[in-house]
Amino acid sequence: MIENDSLTSQPNKLATFFFHGKTSVAIIVLIMLLATVLIPGVGALIPMVITVTALLCCLKSGSNRLMGLTRPDSVARTILFGAITGIVLQLAFNIVLDPLFERITGSQLDLSNWDKMKGDFPRYLLWLVIGWVIGGFLEELSFRGYLITRVQHLLGRNTLSATIAVLASAIPFGIAHMYQDWAGALSAAAMGACFAVLFIRSRYNLWIPILAHGFANTTDLTLIYLDLQKAFRLF
Repeated sequence: MIENDSLTSQPNKLATFFFHGKTSVAIIVLIMLLATVLIPGVGALIPMVITVTALLCCLKSGSNRLMGLTRPDSVARTILFGAITGIVLQLAFNIVLDPLFERITGSQLDLSNWDKMKGDFPRYLLWLVIGWVIGGFLEELSFRGYLITRVQHLLGRNTLSATIAVLASAIPFGIAHMYQDWAGALSAAAMGACFAVLFIRSRYNLWIPILAHGFANTTDLTLIYLDLQKAFRLF
């Protein structure tokens, strides 16, 4: 469970700047959102760099607890829940939601970046590592662990702020995937919203969306590797 800001150790200047100061946190959140939205794709690296820097600089002030990086009550249950959730989510998107998004947007989900991975086991293993490190960990740390908690720090902990935080997390996350065309961006935004809700509903345990995201990526990459990504679509 996430710690309340007031329950962390006495913040130093860096911790105040990155996590507790209203003005500085608002500016950081704005920079992260603008970078992601205005520079689709590579702009998402800026929130990751900011978040990792904030985490490393402020560990002694409890930044890991503020972002939900605490040991869960049960490691085994957390891994199992994250695995099942991630696999089921990705299959639901592959079978039902992605075809729906393609019809809504009139575009095709562009996965051409992974064409060379089909049947190439070493390349598949490399993408699995990327999918877990960048997708599973860094994206969740930035878009859920930092953005959601800091938006709620600015707006207060209530239903309205949670809704705004979910949107602030999901919409830029979708735009960051515009290289997959409009269908891919909409799919990523919807998946990001699912991870955001998971984070909040799990009482701000970031390991849940990290694991769900990692296993979702693993499922998708495995289907692409086996050339089965579109084999089970309903329409």
